[in-house]
Formats: sequence, structure tokens, C-alpha cells
Amino acid sequence: MRTASCGKDTQAGNWTHALARALGFCLLLGMTTSCGPNLVKREQMKQALIKKATAEISCVSEFHKYWPDSRIDLFSRNFQKGTTVIQVSGVAYDRYEVSLTIPTEVDTRTLSIEACGAPQVFVHEITAISRNGQTEQVTYKYGQTFRITPQAWDSIVKAGGAIAAAGIAIKTNDPVPGIELLQASVRAELNPK
Repeated sequence: MRTASCGKDTQAGNWTHALARALGFCLLLGMTTSCGPNLVKREQMKQALIKKATAEISCVSEFHKYWPDSRIDLFSRNFQKGTTVIQVSGVAYDRYEVSLTIPTEVDTRTLSIEACGAPQVFVHEITAISRNGQTEQVTYKYGQTFRITPQAWDSIVKAGGAIAAAGIAIKTNDPVPGIELLQASVRAELNPK
């Protein structure tokens, strides 16, 4: 079976569909606590896999096209088996967090992406953003959350990334107060010093 949104072969019933945050997946390749060269190699492998996912998995590529300042991360329960979850999140219209989570199977020797499951896409309205004065950590609160079906995702893609094409009433000219704090936080993550 093929999933049009994914662009890779999938096997029905092989994936549990839960968000990586909710399950607290361990960071990909962070399965051991060793330091030194192994840590550097794991980070290099992670970056190589992120690059492959962005190029080879159509829904990840599309997401990154519409929200280029999105965060992309990898999580794994058992990387030795190749089971990996790719999670992408970005900010749309200065008010919404859009997230995409997709399970994949990776050949751990070559890092080739062998298969992927159906993506889960959500749009979360951000209602408040603040920064802790002591830790400088940026936090935000959510309002409504919308689950985007594969058909709705296809509509968004056909509309060039316009979320309203999914039938959701989106506030496009009403930035959440403090959005600049979140944007600066994302930039700092994407371009560490």
C-alpha cells in the first residue's frame, strides 16, 4: 500500500500512531550515555538522516517548503531495529504551530529510509507566549487544536501551504502577542552559536 502524502511504501498495522512528545521517545541515537567521538558520530548520523528525510519523504519536504524555519527532529524507541519517528514543527501566520509526525523504518547501516507510515498533522493555535525572566525559556499556551487528515493535507499542499484550504477558519492577520520571542527562540535553535 502507498500513502500519497508520504511518498514511501507503508505497511498497514505496523505503526502505533502517537506523538513523540506524548510518549516521551528517546532522542535518536541517544540510546547510550557515552560521550566523545561516538556522540559526535551520532549527531552526524542524525543530521544526515534529517537531510535525507527532508529530501526523500514528500510530506516532510512539502512541510519544510511551506515553513522553512521549521524544527526537524528524530526520535527512536529502538534505533538498532530502525524504527524512527520524524517530527517537524513550524509557525504559521504568526499564530499557529503546525506539526507533522511520521513513523519511518530506516536501514541503520546505510541510513536509507525504507518505509514510512501515515503522517499525523496538527495545527495548534497559540494563544499566549511568555519568557521566564530567570531561565530565558520561552513558553506558550495553546487554544484550539485541529487534526489535519491526509486529504486535508493534500488540499493544503495544492493551495501552496494555505491552511485555510483544509476548511479551518484561520486568523491570518492577527499575530499572537510575543510571537517575536518564539521566532527568536526557533532561530536560536536552528542556528546555534
